[in-house]
Amino acid sequence: MFGKAIGPKNNKLDFILLDLLNLFIAPLGGGAGAYVAYYFASSHHWNAGQIGMLLSIMAMCLAGAQIPAGLIIDHFPKRNQITALALGVIAISWLSMLIFPLQPVVLVSQVLIGLSCAFFAPALASITLGLVGYEGLEHRLGRNGIFSHIGNMVTAVLVGLCTAYLSGQAIIGLLIFFSLLAALSALGIRRQAPIINNASAKSLAQDCGERFHPLLKGLQGLFSTRGSRIFAIAALMYTFANASMLPLMVQLISKQGASAAAVQLPSSLLLTELVMIPVCFLASKYARLGRRPLLILSYLFLVLRGLGFTFIKTPAMMVAMQILDGMSAGIFGLVVTLVIADFCRHNNRFNSTLAALYMVLTLANGLSEFSSGMLANNFGFSTAFAILTVIATVGLVIIVALLPETRQASESILAESKNGLSVAATET
Repeated sequence: MFGKAIGPKNNKLDFILLDLLNLFIAPLGGGAGAYVAYYFASSHHWNAGQIGMLLSIMAMCLAGAQIPAGLIIDHFPKRNQITALALGVIAISWLSMLIFPLQPVVLVSQVLIGLSCAFFAPALASITLGLVGYEGLEHRLGRNGIFSHIGNMVTAVLVGLCTAYLSGQAIIGLLIFFSLLAALSALGIRRQAPIINNASAKSLAQDCGERFHPLLKGLQGLFSTRGSRIFAIAALMYTFANASMLPLMVQLISKQGASAAAVQLPSSLLLTELVMIPVCFLASKYARLGRRPLLILSYLFLVLRGLGFTFIKTPAMMVAMQILDGMSAGIFGLVVTLVIADFCRHNNRFNSTLAALYMVLTLANGLSEFSSGMLANNFGFSTAFAILTVIATVGLVIIVALLPETRQASESILAESKNGLSVAATET
């Protein structure tokens, strides 16, 4: 049920705490930008420019800290303690904003939140890999995704109750409470299993380019092979096409009436998360058969969603199209970690390479939202959706035509490295 752990003992409490960690940490990712924006708009009447600057500062700090965060996670074995420390910084930052809602305090707090959020993805991936090993990674990542989506759904419902019956301050208080619960869950995870064969990693150090500066390890690992380069380019196109579709849909529905937006936009978010739960479960089951077929499905659903948004403008139908978002993003979010694990199975760069990919995708996300907004303002929403759909289609063609099956490739590389080590040991 929980996946196969490394070693003779299997502590189920660690897996339960990992479930809770995924549940509580999910709504905190990305600095909970939507909730923070609502708080300052409703409670302190900040304008769109002030809120946009606030969120962009957090996003840039998050992007810039991805690779250093991955390197720190790679270097220190106590990943759960690093995660708890990052969550503590976030809780203090939100508390500071709540008590002192002054612009300088808020800006500093957002910088700290962006830097701290950068640790979430590599830390969760590393803790998971340490608990179950590569053999149990597919199943466990699917379970992680299920609890993350449950956490997002629960948070959306609680935030709705807070806005209806309490105040904007209650939303920030809820986020602080979730960050503390997540920190306690992280600290409770005791097992710290080795992730990589250090002897194998050292023997391959020269081939893996250890001569590069440590800050460039992640990017060098991401672009070191033909397969990883192809995947990085395709993932960038996916993120660029996907990131703007929901914000554009939100703006389009809002233009058709505030009453419709108030009902249908929360519904679309809940619908997406609800679809992701079974999708993550099924994707984790079939990931053992190969990563490439799942990636093809993910890109195909994104293309279909883009076509729907291009030609359909009825709010109810656009909300229904979010089913495709749940299917596409649910698969992509699971498989992207597995693909990086496949590429890094023969070295000690899993966390730094994953962090490098997240940095690239975070920058693509921000660029997408800016450029698609300009396109929508100048040429209309249909044109913006059409261009995003073309970009998604190019990413699909790259996956179909150029990307090899990474699961089989990783097993081949690992077998070759083991044979090389055996020959070297025999000769000595």
